[in-house]
Amino acid sequence: MTHSVATMLSAQPCTWTSAHRTPHSGRSDSDLRKERRKAREAAVKKRYRTKPTNRPRLCADDIMERKAMSRYQDLYAEAMAKYGLERGVRGSEARHIDQHEYYRQCQREKAVLEKDVAELSHEKKKLDKEKKCWRARSAS
Repeated sequence: MTHSVATMLSAQPCTWTSAHRTPHSGRSDSDLRKERRKAREAAVKKRYRTKPTNRPRLCADDIMERKAMSRYQDLYAEAMAKYGLERGVRGSEARHIDQHEYYRQCQREKAVLEKDVAELSHEKKKLDKEKKCWRARSAS
């Protein structure tokens, strides 16, 4: 195969065909149809009309904004006040703790408390012995 034939074979969007006696390259009709269809689609592309901004509308930006969420919490606190519930701290920096992290913290605290209980138990036994000694001394 010569260089010019290899170049022709790899040329896009031309295709190599040997339907006739002499092999030749040619452009397929499907490539032309695709280009025309793309041009039509670009020309007919749907343009959406915008709604007037002065009408009532349902928009997550309006509902979920920071001030609105704070207002919802205030209203909820007012409604729940008769049950003894109070509103949380405004502007709190507290964040949600993952369940696994919460249980890890509980396990750490439990270990510290168990250690304290063991120390206090040991100290109580020591004091009980001293108390017995003092009673024995005062009785004699």
